[in-house]
Amino acid sequence: MTTTYYQDFDAEQKQICESLHALISAKLPLAENKIWHAHPVWFLDGNPIVGFSKQKKGIQLMFWSGADFDEPGLVVRAGKFKDAAICYQNSSQIDQEMLVRCLEKSVTIQWDYKNIVKRKGQLLRLFQAVLLAIVLLSFRSDNLPTDFQALLTRAQMTFDAPPKLVMQQCIENRQMNYEYALKHPKKKFEIRYAIRPLDIQIEKHKEWEKNKKPGDISIHPNKLYNPMLQATLLNISGGQLPDINAFGKAAVAKEFNADWGATAFASLDKEFGQDYKYCLVVALHKDNVADAYIFYLANDRNVILKNMEPAFHALRFK
Repeated sequence: MTTTYYQDFDAEQKQICESLHALISAKLPLAENKIWHAHPVWFLDGNPIVGFSKQKKGIQLMFWSGADFDEPGLVVRAGKFKDAAICYQNSSQIDQEMLVRCLEKSVTIQWDYKNIVKRKGQLLRLFQAVLLAIVLLSFRSDNLPTDFQALLTRAQMTFDAPPKLVMQQCIENRQMNYEYALKHPKKKFEIRYAIRPLDIQIEKHKEWEKNKKPGDISIHPNKLYNPMLQATLLNISGGQLPDINAFGKAAVAKEFNADWGATAFASLDKEFGQDYKYCLVVALHKDNVADAYIFYLANDRNVILKNMEPAFHALRFK
């Protein structure tokens, strides 16, 4: 995985790389991502498009055809190639709107580096890139990762991205996997989303009911939401079970169109928490549809309470 490239960087550089990796992967869902010349690069049909690397002056983001993007924020190198780059010393310098523009242009504006050796160093413009762009840029209109979009569809949920937050690379861990994350660009505050559709579990339960033998016991997936929340809390806290506060039935139906919901404040274990100490967990359940978990993370409980409101209703059932 290309994420291993920056795992040993210092905290600020790692944060920059995680933010860049998440946004590029979301905006270029069909691009191939691999380590090339020792750093992460994204390719379209074998042509290098964008990549980042650690340099003395910071984390450098380079667009192979960026010289023709007409973006003042990109520095164009002198020479026969068409690359342009920008360097970041901290994650707050990342202009997400500018980066999205550049990623869109990187699909429509391409020079053929793929065949530069075959052409003995001659660099030609790829005009078929415009057709490719129609496919790629219409693939997803809201920049959400495809796996997260698929889960939203299966779970019959909607997601309205909270303002002023930046996509964050999901961290693989053994305590609680999640599919999407957002982080405040300046504050130590992050939100993680995990969606668990019940469709497959319910089908398996129906099949089990048809073939069960006397004495066999199986709990319907609609009855597991509270035990699953308890297990999640035990996992992310390293074995501690905090108090769970359930929403009122009318309130959770009105605010999230859910049948059940609850919250709990947890102190985090290192593997899930990484650099965060505390987490407010919001769990939602809708019968026969899905369970969902929202994790608000910070190093101070008050930071969570002050910053969670704009995102509180971002994820809800249809």
